[in-house]
Amino acid sequence: GSLIASRLLQYRRQKLILTISLGLNSLSCLMLAMSGIGGVGGDDGPGAKIGTREDAARLLYASRFLIGVTQACYIIYATVWIEEFSPLRMVTLWQGLNQATAVFGVALGYVLVEAVVSSGLNWRWSIGIQSFFLFTMTAILIPIKHIYIN
Repeated sequence: GSLIASRLLQYRRQKLILTISLGLNSLSCLMLAMSGIGGVGGDDGPGAKIGTREDAARLLYASRFLIGVTQACYIIYATVWIEEFSPLRMVTLWQGLNQATAVFGVALGYVLVEAVVSSGLNWRWSIGIQSFFLFTMTAILIPIKHIYIN
């Protein structure tokens, strides 16, 4: 995904690429939530009764692949944006904070999944909630002027 994302970001409008990739990432997370493969918390998640086990496995693999591809655009773009727009004396701090957000996000994700599963819901609900917030972030990104992004 990074080979494609880097070329797209280099030769196309970054805001458009980021908006599309964030929207597709949200849809990919929704696909993962609806994959229908059981697990901790029972079979009460979204898409719990979707097709055969083989169909569910295909949806799971496709969604995981798409999540990785769509995340590549942000990962590449964030580093370049910081180098381009951050104050010169703060570049290292901003890059460090950017890297720390991944670790913080994973840890927060584990905590939230535990809360969802402890409440009796399937783990897929936590991915569905993540998809909702990604859709919200996509909607917030749309009205931002491209001069702050490109």
